[in-house]
Amino acid sequence: MEPIFINTTKYSKNELERFIQFHRNKFIRKYIFIAAIFVIYMISLIIFNFSNRNWNLVLVLIAMMAVVYIYYTHVNVEKKQKNNEKQMEQEFTFLFYEKYVVVKNKNQQSKYNYGKFYKIFETKANFYLYIDREYALILNKEEFTKGDVEEFRKFIKKKSWFKYRKK
Repeated sequence: MEPIFINTTKYSKNELERFIQFHRNKFIRKYIFIAAIFVIYMISLIIFNFSNRNWNLVLVLIAMMAVVYIYYTHVNVEKKQKNNEKQMEQEFTFLFYEKYVVVKNKNQQSKYNYGKFYKIFETKANFYLYIDREYALILNKEEFTKGDVEEFRKFIKKKSWFKYRKK
């Protein structure tokens, strides 16, 4: 069976930094909203406990916030950076068939059905096919060796229905 589209993208440092920047900005409003609600809730708990002179609960809440902050700002970022370093300077070939996409590099091969993608975003330079909330396949628009960007855009919109977004 012959693939409809072929794209070979090299995951360079520049490419991964562009993805990380996009990923950070993608959900920033939602993160800010959730963080604001959490902060308001925590402040109201602390005020309530101050007024009732329950210092133990206040200290526990502050300690919990510190642990969560440290985890998400340091530990979680380090895990993502290590994962990105593993993929750095690797070349991935994406073979798009009618019902699925095959992703190959020199060591392994994976197959993804279009319906399983979490979201698909198009930017000026790339397509990001999100496998889940955190991880995406990065396709450089300039690297199609079979098919072109316009045809691929129509194809992926048709396959992903309401999951496709242009940024």
